[in-house]
Amino acid sequence: MDEAGHYGYHGGLKAIEKKMGFKRKCTDCVDGQDAVVLWDSYVKNQSQDILHRILAYNQDDVMSLTALANTVIKLSLENKQIFDN
Repeated sequence: MDEAGHYGYHGGLKAIEKKMGFKRKCTDCVDGQDAVVLWDSYVKNQSQDILHRILAYNQDDVMSLTALANTVIKLSLENKQIFDN
């Protein structure tokens, strides 16, 4: 997130995703605060439905972070070439 800030992308993961035009696979996923509430509920109830929602949320975060990292690396390399010339 810090590296993305060098290129004008600020905020949390979801805010940066939106600014970069990324779309999540999971359209009904929760946000980070909701994930904490879901986890607490899962610990108490051991609901497999809740666990699947948490896993889908985490999977989307990992996929998004990978795409974001690739984009920021590309921006960094392009920026480096500008300064190397």
